[in-house]
Amino acid sequence: MTEATEQGVLSPDECWDLLGSREFGRLAYVVDGAPHIVPVNYRVDGADLVFRTADGQKLRSILRENRVAFEVDEVDDANEIGSSVVVRGEARVLPEAEELRFEQVGLRAWLGTDKPVLVAIRPSELTGRRYHLRRPWRRMRRV
Repeated sequence: MTEATEQGVLSPDECWDLLGSREFGRLAYVVDGAPHIVPVNYRVDGADLVFRTADGQKLRSILRENRVAFEVDEVDDANEIGSSVVVRGEARVLPEAEELRFEQVGLRAWLGTDKPVLVAIRPSELTGRRYHLRRPWRRMRRV
């Protein structure tokens, strides 16, 4: 297999399909000049990614510097294919009046903690890749 066939660029529609099929990704943001990355559960709503948060470092960072990145992956073990989508964009806090809208798309906090703040990421850049995984150790016989 050549390098050209080992990986491929996902179309915007394929990126949105992958984003819409997942509920868990990683949010990257900057605090005091240092990058941070945290897992969040999210939902796709139109052209936005939406998640809930509470008061803390993540929210304060979004309020101060709204540029963020978001990443989600998928691994198809049966076909040894990996896919990854990266979103770059602006995060904004949404008004409480949006609460019902996000209940309808199934956005609920996974943890038992209160996450009263709704945040939306509007992508300014959306990129995706698909990779052929080479994991020969998965086919090795145990001795």
